[in-house]
Amino acid sequence: MSAPIHKTAVELDLGRYELRVEGNVVQLERIPMQLLILLVENQDKLVSREAIVERLWGRDVFLDAEQGINTAVRKVRLALCDDSEKPRFVQTVVGKGYRFVGPVSVLNHATAGIATSSTRPTIRSIAVLPLRNLSSASNDEYFADGMTDELITCIARTCSLRVTSYTSVTRYKGTNRSLPQIARELQVDAVVEGSVMRSGDEVRITAQLIYAPRDEHLWAEDYQRPLRDILGLQREVAVEIAHQVRAAVSSPARETVSIGLVDPTAYDLYLRGRSYWNQRSEGAIHKAIGQFNKAIEIDPGYGSAWSGMADCYTTLGYLGYTSPLDAFPAAYRAATKALARDPSLSEAHASLAYYYLYHAWDWAAAEREFDTAIELNPNYAMAHDWYSYFLLAMGRTDEAWQKISRARELDPLSVLIGNDVGYNLYYQGNYDAAISQLRSTLEISSNFYLARLWLGRSYQQKGMFAEAIEEFEKADEALPDWIVTVAAMGNAYGEWGKRSEAEQILCRLDRLSRQKFVTHYGVALVHSALGDNDRAFDWLNRGYDGRSHWLVWLGRDPRWKQIRPDPRFAELRKRVGLPDSAAQGGPR
Repeated sequence: MSAPIHKTAVELDLGRYELRVEGNVVQLERIPMQLLILLVENQDKLVSREAIVERLWGRDVFLDAEQGINTAVRKVRLALCDDSEKPRFVQTVVGKGYRFVGPVSVLNHATAGIATSSTRPTIRSIAVLPLRNLSSASNDEYFADGMTDELITCIARTCSLRVTSYTSVTRYKGTNRSLPQIARELQVDAVVEGSVMRSGDEVRITAQLIYAPRDEHLWAEDYQRPLRDILGLQREVAVEIAHQVRAAVSSPARETVSIGLVDPTAYDLYLRGRSYWNQRSEGAIHKAIGQFNKAIEIDPGYGSAWSGMADCYTTLGYLGYTSPLDAFPAAYRAATKALARDPSLSEAHASLAYYYLYHAWDWAAAEREFDTAIELNPNYAMAHDWYSYFLLAMGRTDEAWQKISRARELDPLSVLIGNDVGYNLYYQGNYDAAISQLRSTLEISSNFYLARLWLGRSYQQKGMFAEAIEEFEKADEALPDWIVTVAAMGNAYGEWGKRSEAEQILCRLDRLSRQKFVTHYGVALVHSALGDNDRAFDWLNRGYDGRSHWLVWLGRDPRWKQIRPDPRFAELRKRVGLPDSAAQGGPR
């Protein structure tokens, strides 16, 4: 500790909102400064912890009071070179509160313009910009990116703010845009920027909070912890940010962040896995599974690694890279193992809901798990997005639109969510609006194969077959031999009356089936467009036996118009268990 301060050398200038010690200005952040002012105002009197919470954060805001007050007291003592064991200024009254016992000169009472909770900027939304990598190893970029993602998740699960998702903020990595401009584009009130540095088994995070409209710095802090305590470090940063913006912190009744030690190597493997998963290609997803498996081998109780594994298998199943009979049960096993270790993981609940929607066809369980995921983390954009899939499939299109709109609000620059807005409009039958939305998405990412696919499908429903085929070909170029695109192309050719081209697609699907999984639903679509109803139903029944997840869309997919009047179609829809509202034209 520094040399003791002479007791009469402390000045608190309320007019300048400044602490001076032996004539030197001592920097003190807003919360510790307000605590010091409160204690000095009640010099030699006990100030209860309840009074501190009400003065600093307001009576209507739940806080992690122990941590918030302790942090502020520690910073006041540090500024005054005080000792908690032998206090000369701030005395602890155990179980009650604090008392300021040292002499202090208080200046400019009358001119004091102290910022209070009523004059602070109103902050209801926030974005955490990509943390700068200050580690000596340049290949640690994945670690900085992963820490950014994890910090965003921690803040989103900790407090009542609207927190922009990682996929939207990541495009600002290394940008020269001003903070006010970034905030306007993301439609947030404040931004957090900072850096992360890993050295051996230690990690250091610096963070600062800026009120964007005025480019005003509200708070800054450095944190350093052993890497094993990274979860606690993330929680501490998240809670401090919540305190600084006077946001409600999750109460014990809905505590959603598990704090504990994590093996540093397992955590590193987990971040590598998430980095691969974010790429969404088949090869990258398999690499992600490898990283998550290694993390689990080191720490079998690491719930987040199990949750990452579940996300990988749901993606493999949905995109048709793997048979539904292999992918979705694997996702279920991983998600349940994740939740057995950490029931607060909203991502695992969302993956479980995905399984119930697309494989178990248990609609009540799917809705229950989606609700739980969003209750645990209202800022989890992907849960809102996936929930919209469920609601669309059930024919509840108005509710689906509310969910996808919320997802877009949380992740405004995500091309995946931008695509799914178009996907929603498509299933609503609003093809013009879908085309406009998907074109906008492609302006952001011209090679995004999903947007090309759905744009082609929208053109097809308007009878614009040449334009549809052009989009399918661009999707096939961006992601060669993706079965969903190939089958869509065959269906469009058949409906257009180009029988030879459609039959060539059937031959192509047959060749591809010798190399990879080919969805029965897609083959059935081509036969249906060619007017071969018996073969279409044969392939649909194979899809039913193989638990094809696309059958969830049986009632909504407009491409089945050729065989929808056939009684076998209604019978199949009944076997899948789809409600009447899921049929085209059903209740909204």
